[in-house]
Amino acid sequence: MDKISAVASLQSLVRKNSSAIPLYEGALIIASAFDPDVEISEQLTLLDNLSHAARQDINSEQNPLQMVNALNSYLFDHLGLIGNESNYYDPRNSFVNQVLKNRTGIPITLSLIYIEIGRKLGIPFEGVGMPGHFLVRHANEVSFYIDPFHRGAILSKDECANLMQKTNPSIRWSDNFLLPISNIEILARILRNLCAIWLQQRQTANAILSLTLLITLQPDELGHYRDRGMLFYQSNSPGKALDDLSLYLTKTVAAPDKWYVQRVINSIQLGENLPN
Repeated sequence: MDKISAVASLQSLVRKNSSAIPLYEGALIIASAFDPDVEISEQLTLLDNLSHAARQDINSEQNPLQMVNALNSYLFDHLGLIGNESNYYDPRNSFVNQVLKNRTGIPITLSLIYIEIGRKLGIPFEGVGMPGHFLVRHANEVSFYIDPFHRGAILSKDECANLMQKTNPSIRWSDNFLLPISNIEILARILRNLCAIWLQQRQTANAILSLTLLITLQPDELGHYRDRGMLFYQSNSPGKALDDLSLYLTKTVAAPDKWYVQRVINSIQLGENLPN
């Protein structure tokens, strides 16, 4: 699937399922935007097969902790999934097909696979968007949280807070960090991660594509237009930059950066370089 088709496919998926976008399919479409060789139907079948294999060790009579332990045994002992600590910022860690192929990933993609296999087994897992380290919880049991990056470790609320403080010491803890987030928010977080990685690697075109996919998921998040407009300007696409930045300026009621965005728009219109 090429980039244009991937954006169109994601847009169609959002339009048909705005309140409950299919998580794994959405993640595969994101991967296909950057890797045209991704075969989405094959990957969906693979997930079905993995779920079927896990089913033999899990039944409806088990309590939530027993189900988690059984799934942990399958995913981390049998399949060998593990957090990629040695090459954390490899963009392949954000592509679920590559995570299953290489058996390594980052917290959010390992959690996504965990959630989706659980869903197929009838286990109501939810994504927990804790800053700096994505987690999973059982919808009917909130006394513990699951860390797929560390082989499904079971964490208390206090242990979650300690984990977050290690990765984000400047952020003040809030119990709200342990609330579940929507599928669209999960996919958006994957794309924000990718955008940051592409920018670090100076791959501006891929960063712009990440923001285009973000806009497709969250068209009302005006900051995405501002960020993409700035990248368009930096990559010498002033017309596209002007479109995005003008939209941001028009629809944003109050933002501390409006003065700067207006300066950039003025510079575009005058044909000047990016202002400092």
